[in-house]
Amino acid sequence: MIRSSVAQPIGDPLEGYRSQGFSPAGLPGLVHWLRADRGVTLSEGKVALWRNFGVGGGDAVQASGSAQPTWTATGLGGKPSLLFDGSLTFMTAPSPSSLVTRTYGFAYSATKTTQNRVFDTATTTYPLLGLCFDGSRPLIMSGSGNYRYFSATAKQSDGALHAFVICVPGLLQNDITTATMEVDTEVLAPATTITSSVPGQTPGALILGGTGGGGIRFSGHLGEFVVYNRVLSPAERSQLVSYLVAR
Repeated sequence: MIRSSVAQPIGDPLEGYRSQGFSPAGLPGLVHWLRADRGVTLSEGKVALWRNFGVGGGDAVQASGSAQPTWTATGLGGKPSLLFDGSLTFMTAPSPSSLVTRTYGFAYSATKTTQNRVFDTATTTYPLLGLCFDGSRPLIMSGSGNYRYFSATAKQSDGALHAFVICVPGLLQNDITTATMEVDTEVLAPATTITSSVPGQTPGALILGGTGGGGIRFSGHLGEFVVYNRVLSPAERSQLVSYLVAR
């Protein structure tokens, strides 16, 4: 663990373990690419800035020390991670205002078994992801009245390294019915889908670790977080999952 009273970046020296194969930047449409192994600025072991290596989105930041996640050198599968406490910690990154269709992918681990919100946006219109919601099922919400639950999986909360890839094709009411979710190589079957309102607001910032306004937050580790401005093909999603699991 690196500790300093002065903000200290973690950069290329930690790049050595990564293989020279697939890279998220090799796929078109990469908006956010946040990596715990580089581009992290620390203050007393807490993360003040998480650099974005994508195009169009901004860096994730948190100015308040009490709300900053903890950086770990080996917390996720023996590799670097950001540890969110499920209570106070979150980070915020601006997103392009025109971003509608999205694919999200991230490497994570968690042990919390109820209502574990991984990410959200600054409005209720754009997607959020919650793990272990409503009978332990994972949930995507797109709009305040548009929910899509998926089949429960132990990977939400078994404490091991996993990769989630989520596709949200758009913001119209019927688009939530085509949202998809997969964990590692497992495609999760959709369960209850509710479409009771039509989203219409502009997108807000990406919030990692839950929501900036309080409420339900994420308890667990994030090692990488990527966002594309399109729906990746099945072959591309498979590449991304393999990369995130092997990180």
